[in-house]
Amino acid sequence: MAEPRWSVGINFDSKCNARCAHCCVSSSPNATANLDDDLVDNIVDELLREPNVREIGLTGGEPLIRRARTMSIIARITASGRVASCVTNGFWGGHTPSRRPSPGRVRGCRTAGAHAELRRLPLALRQT
Repeated sequence: MAEPRWSVGINFDSKCNARCAHCCVSSSPNATANLDDDLVDNIVDELLREPNVREIGLTGGEPLIRRARTMSIIARITASGRVASCVTNGFWGGHTPSRRPSPGRVRGCRTAGAHAELRRLPLALRQT
């Protein structure tokens, strides 16, 4: 059987703690568009049944504003042996690496650098 080859992204919430001029999905602190949690669970379940899916990514807005929910989905994905990714602006990183919730500690989750535009925001604006 061929190796799974699809990477699928789920944009489950448009709320973001930043208002970036380049945002292609118009996320912002005032955004209200989101997918119902039950719908997201059903989508994830369906993707996990699909043998061609290698990776499921979570994005938004800022998924880690809803950290417990995001980490719960990541845990389900990685428990299935799939790769989970999360597109984040890095607000949770603050100035001290020890403050980071480290999604990379979840097996199979990969991380990337912090969002460049957000690094210029005062710390008070980063936390919601």
